[in-house]
Amino acid sequence: MSSASSPALPRPQDDLFRHVNGKWLETTEIPSDRAAWGAFNELRDASEKRCRDIIEACEADAEDENGLMARLYAAFMDTAAIEERGLGDITADLARVDDARTKGDLAELLGDLERDGVGGWVALVVGIDPEEPELTCPALYPAGISLPDEVYYHANAHEHTRQRFLAHVTNMFRLAGITDAATQAARVFEVERGFARFHVDSVRSRDVDLTINLTTYPDVAAEASGFAWQRWAQALGADLERINVAWPSFVVAGARWWSLLPIDVLKSWLRYRILDRYSSYLPAAFVEEAFDFYSRTLAGVDQLRDRWKRGVDVVESHLGFALGRRYVERHFPASSRDQMETLVANLLEAYARSITELTWMSDATRERALAKLAKFRTKIAYPTRSRTYEDVVFASDASLIDMVRSSSRAATDHELAKIGGAVDREEWHMTPQTVNAYYSPLGNEIVFPAAILEEPFFSPEASDPCNYGGIGAVIGHEIGHGFDDQGAKFDGDGKVENWWEDGDFAEFTERTRALISQYDAYVPAGLNPDEHVNGALTIGENIGDLGGLSIALKAWHIAREKAGLAAPEADDVREFFIQWARIWRGKVRPEMRRQLLVVDPHSPDEFRCNGVVRNVDAFHEVFSTTPGDDLWLDPDQRVTIW
Repeated sequence: MSSASSPALPRPQDDLFRHVNGKWLETTEIPSDRAAWGAFNELRDASEKRCRDIIEACEADAEDENGLMARLYAAFMDTAAIEERGLGDITADLARVDDARTKGDLAELLGDLERDGVGGWVALVVGIDPEEPELTCPALYPAGISLPDEVYYHANAHEHTRQRFLAHVTNMFRLAGITDAATQAARVFEVERGFARFHVDSVRSRDVDLTINLTTYPDVAAEASGFAWQRWAQALGADLERINVAWPSFVVAGARWWSLLPIDVLKSWLRYRILDRYSSYLPAAFVEEAFDFYSRTLAGVDQLRDRWKRGVDVVESHLGFALGRRYVERHFPASSRDQMETLVANLLEAYARSITELTWMSDATRERALAKLAKFRTKIAYPTRSRTYEDVVFASDASLIDMVRSSSRAATDHELAKIGGAVDREEWHMTPQTVNAYYSPLGNEIVFPAAILEEPFFSPEASDPCNYGGIGAVIGHEIGHGFDDQGAKFDGDGKVENWWEDGDFAEFTERTRALISQYDAYVPAGLNPDEHVNGALTIGENIGDLGGLSIALKAWHIAREKAGLAAPEADDVREFFIQWARIWRGKVRPEMRRQLLVVDPHSPDEFRCNGVVRNVDAFHEVFSTTPGDDLWLDPDQRVTIW
């Protein structure tokens, strides 16, 4: 895992990201079916191939989860049957739209279709009650738009995308044989542009103080009276009383917008929502049209992914934990879990030491921060108990879309059944074969699926600087989310509670503002000067990265202390930082990069590397940076939070 230097590469003092990854960046092409490529994508590709082998080994006549996976995959791969069925499997849904006589009928139909996965103008999500975190609680979130963000509907920079979207919707209607396709497409855009006006921007949508608004469902229906809420919920199968409304202003304005629109206009919008929902399962012309807009136009992808890859995605989406159980059996060694537990324990101890040593925090706040840290839950590799699929039934003559509907309805019912009950603390929200990790503020838990516990992030055979600079920093990042600008508003039980002394939170906020200013100045390579990182949007992830790397270094020192070893040599510390750079190697198509700058709370890879290390004293020490180096920051300009 060592890094070879080259005279042609920048010095690490100027650009650690390209010093480590320069040769890879020069020689690696983004695959034609991908919008981006890097360390995460390489592992996802490997996981995908493993999942394919698992699925293709399943027998379709097995009366268990293996049979469900085999049949769903086979149905997706049977393109002849899909072409023969045409629109037959969604004709009834489209006819139900035609038959709706009132907006109340349409709201009821929308609720029923949402059980199948058709998106409405609000999204109902079952999660944890932010005031009573031992209980589940449903929440309403803004929805109703097809473009990546509300800004796409009004900003001049996205005029081309709007025109392409209109053309795409028109083409979808024409393929479906729907008359007046262009007129109906214009109606779809009118509806969505209206809903987009009431959406909040991506920065404010992160704000816990603005997105937690507990109320009752009858009060929602009374305050947003332009929509038939009871008929919608009844058709969805949701028994709603206590509920969180993420953005009350959106719900009220959205319901009024619904009430003002002619029913024929709303019908056009719902027809498109149906076509869009099922486009992946329809004949090739629909698949290609959806790909052309959502992947080629929005993300710059040249080629549709191989069908088997999309088939694996379908099984993952509908039967993911069944697939995950077999993935773990085949591909995850128990010894890796033991090593991860040691790494996590050292990271938690390092955070505790760091919090104890903070000079800017009062003792009262420090005590509460340590109390929260002590309550962190850790989940590694795979759940001890996960979703089973006895409720998913595929009839003997079921088509692909029949299977998708059956699975979607079972999943909806599974989620709705949780409402008002006790939170299942063993539940995972990622499958073991997912290459990612997460922190849940409401659960106060960090989760690391099996598929990310591989090189370059982790290896049982790797050196400590590599493992701590890789997965150690990822662990630290996820712990750090518990103390980022939003996670810091939750206590150790997952309850929204202000545990800060006023002066401490003011100092914390001042430090985060300094980090925001740094990232606002970063422009990804190849983009225009005005296409810069949004420091306010990315601040939570940037705090996680900065704390994650700094605390991982401290945790490595702790590991050496426990082993009776001296502090690491400078060469080993350099290897730690080199590994940090290595895990962020990545390339992104310009179209996708522009989209991510608008919607993604993560900074571009190069700044997740360089933007962090320039704030870490140890980086400057072991690489002997001096004023004038591109990554030099004066010591008083370096941001330290945790």
